[in-house]
Amino acid sequence: MTRNQKIIIIAAVLVVIFAAVAIYLFVFNNKEVAPDPNEKVILTPSENIQAGDIEIPKFDREPPSKKEVQTATAQVTSKMFVERFGTFTNQSEFNSLEDLYVMMTPLMSGWVKTDYLPGLRSDYPADGEFYRMVTLALTAEIVNETVAQTDVMVSTQRTKTVGKNDPEKFNQDIKIELIKQGDNWLVDGAFWQ
Repeated sequence: MTRNQKIIIIAAVLVVIFAAVAIYLFVFNNKEVAPDPNEKVILTPSENIQAGDIEIPKFDREPPSKKEVQTATAQVTSKMFVERFGTFTNQSEFNSLEDLYVMMTPLMSGWVKTDYLPGLRSDYPADGEFYRMVTLALTAEIVNETVAQTDVMVSTQRTKTVGKNDPEKFNQDIKIELIKQGDNWLVDGAFWQ
């Protein structure tokens, strides 16, 4: 070993020792003194804040009526359903539509199982050309409303992609028929316009 190599090794060892000592002192010698639990602490009240200075906001609006809540719930349910019902791809064999059964009446879920899904799977097989439809619900308007049934017209923007072609955007409305079961609205019909 040459003299220069010995000097470099000794310098490296000294740097490592110096770093180890510095880390030890920093980590283990940096102890904070805990306050004495028997020591009395005197708190002085702030002179800047007084109870009378706090202003509580007042709301002049009345809470929504039961009918307003029912209408809003029907609109939100319809928009949520339409976005999921109208968004699918053949690569997943349209399985995303099966997740919507909990939002459907037995009549609607039966139609989806026996007619709608088999038709989509036949027209756009999973091993065929790529097919995707993405739907965005824009507005939901109540068309007909009773306590137990509501019809909602949902305006959508849809984007269809077939194969490697550029996506095609278009607007399409869908009529959603809802039936009230308990506290929930269930979809009993969906009709693309």
